[in-house]
Amino acid sequence: MIRLNCLAPTLLAHHFGKKMQQRKSGGILFLASMVAYQGVPTMANYSATKAFNLLIGEALHHELKKDGIDVHVLSPGATITEFADTAGMNIAMGMKPSPVVKAGISILGGKATVIAGLRNKLMHFSMVSFPRLLRSYIVGKVMAAFKKD
Repeated sequence: MIRLNCLAPTLLAHHFGKKMQQRKSGGILFLASMVAYQGVPTMANYSATKAFNLLIGEALHHELKKDGIDVHVLSPGATITEFADTAGMNIAMGMKPSPVVKAGISILGGKATVIAGLRNKLMHFSMVSFPRLLRSYIVGKVMAAFKKD
């Protein structure tokens, strides 16, 4: 998971980022997650890898702007894809992929990060005032409800 979610995006951003620097234009979109904003019990590695993508994307957004490179981070919430089945999750209330893709495209040339979907934005902003450990506990309980038996 660390190789796929952290190492691969870092190597790709480095490789293609150098080429984009040479031509003074380009864009990189990192994929984080709603779980990137706090540690999540039973998903510790996954949430940590998504936090890595969030932070590296935000840093590179500022670092590479001078080179004409747009770097952004998309944080989707539960999205109805094969990932949910593979992860053993029941996300019948999740978003369809199309609005998530639209959110990722809409951010290009703009701010550093975007959270896909109004429900996800409301959930995130309702939690930011809580201490991180409390958020971790709450999100852990929420995510447990998504697990298939």
